[in-house]
Amino acid sequence: MNIIMPPIWVRYVWKEAFKGFLVALAGLIALFSLLQFVTLLKMSGNGTYTLLDAALETCLFLPSKLIEITPMAALLGSLIGLGGLARHQELTALTGTGVSDWRIVQVTSLLAIPLSVLLFLMSQFMIPAAYHLSQEIQAKASWDKTNTGHFFWALGKGGVFLKVGSIADDGRAWNIQRFKIGSDGKLQEFLKADKSVLNSDGSWHMSHLLKKTIIRDRVVEENLESLDWMPFLSRDEMYYLTFPISFVSPTALVQHIIDGRLKGEPAILCEREIWKRLALPFSIVALVFFAAPFLFGSTRSKTVGSRIGIGVMIAVAYTLFQEILDRAGLVTGISPIISAFLPPLLVVAAAVQLYARSNPHG
Repeated sequence: MNIIMPPIWVRYVWKEAFKGFLVALAGLIALFSLLQFVTLLKMSGNGTYTLLDAALETCLFLPSKLIEITPMAALLGSLIGLGGLARHQELTALTGTGVSDWRIVQVTSLLAIPLSVLLFLMSQFMIPAAYHLSQEIQAKASWDKTNTGHFFWALGKGGVFLKVGSIADDGRAWNIQRFKIGSDGKLQEFLKADKSVLNSDGSWHMSHLLKKTIIRDRVVEENLESLDWMPFLSRDEMYYLTFPISFVSPTALVQHIIDGRLKGEPAILCEREIWKRLALPFSIVALVFFAAPFLFGSTRSKTVGSRIGIGVMIAVAYTLFQEILDRAGLVTGISPIISAFLPPLLVVAAAVQLYARSNPHG
């Protein structure tokens, strides 16, 4: 097939499949946006948070929702677009010219390439910025001006754990807790500070501290006005730790993985997230392939409504299976590559099996 100028039938299949994809995407966006808006409405009345803030935040969350629903929309779009061709016997005419069923599905699955590129660009540039803006909206609307983001935990060398309640763009932090665990697994030191500001050398100037040191099962307690401490995380690392991991850009994830390996501290969650994103194009292709048994063979006579209903159930089941496998992999130590790529491989295998059963003479 000439990639520069593909045959007319290829362009026609792409056009119909893409039209179906847009219809499915519009419906899913409307549904998920409504659910997001209703969730954000619960914050109305919290400080100066208004209905307009909820609507604006809903729009800001759209790019991240697009990544979640694109595989589902690809499946539904294939069922809608190619289902229309099947209903008007156009698929039958195509196969009559010597084009195989799987060739049509393969051509349709090529739409995953531009979609994946678009989703990558969104995850790199739009999604982190949109999340940052949504946090600014909440911070400005809240009476509590220290509420500038999510808390985070971090592990440093020498058994040092750090918990930060909230951190601002300029490096100010609130509700800081530092724990030092000994080689015997017991707590040796606990430090709590109300807030901190950045010094010129990157260290923290913490104020209003409570320090507890455990010496031979005896707790020594001190109250300190201030203390300077050099954190084991850079400002950028702490900034991204306040993001839910699904909102962190791919380059930041890769950088965090590299930094963690250099320090001897593997970033397990970041590795799982990056592999999950790399598997996204394969998920799109797999779900497009899964549409084949419902477009060709004995099941092609199904109505559009029944096809969409089946597609929704398949897409929801696939998403749940992905999440369950990812969580199970985190607990059991299954390789993130297996957790990310096993679901699309199983879906393709199931699609081939179902197609063979519904079209035994194909």
